Amino acid sequence: MKVYTPFTWQHLQESNLRPEEVLRIESRLDAILLSWKDTKYQAGQQCKGVATDCVGFVCGVLDELTHREPTPRESLPQDAAFHARETAEAGMRLIARMYSPMEFRHESQMWVVEPGDIVVTGSEGGGPGHAMIVGARPNELWHANNRRVMRGGMVLMDKFQKVFRVCRMGNRASW
Repeated sequence: MKVYTPFTWQHLQESNLRPEEVLRIESRLDAILLSWKDTKYQAGQQCKGVATDCVGFVCGVLDELTHREPTPRESLPQDAAFHARETAEAGMRLIARMYSPMEFRHESQMWVVEPGDIVVTGSEGGGPGHAMIVGARPNELWHANNRRVMRGGMVLMDKFQKVFRVCRMGNRASW
């Protein structure tokens, strides 16, 4: 199995942020991500320290960053990306509306990602099926795998993990 790195990591590049604000936001994101570390995996859940799935984890982090109450969401079947691609894509658009403004980055061979960006992957033959969030430290990607929430590198498995979208929230100065 081959691995590849389709990402280039960079610090937040928000034009209205001073360097000390970038540091504050990135430090806050890092603390939030660390607080979710080792939360066990359970489909359809979103409870820090108890259980979550990948979408619940990403939504939970975004809720904390944006100072919101936990966002209620409908759970999709775990295999929706394979059997109902349109449903999985509709779910991705719903999340983008919930955390508006959110920009879908243009597809690229090498995605430039920043802390807090959402990476949506899936298998070549399926649809979007897994959500991850770019960490505040260089070259880290956080996600809820089939066991727990963990920090990993920016390496994906060829043929099994195609990048469908990279999403970037607006108003990051409010984080």
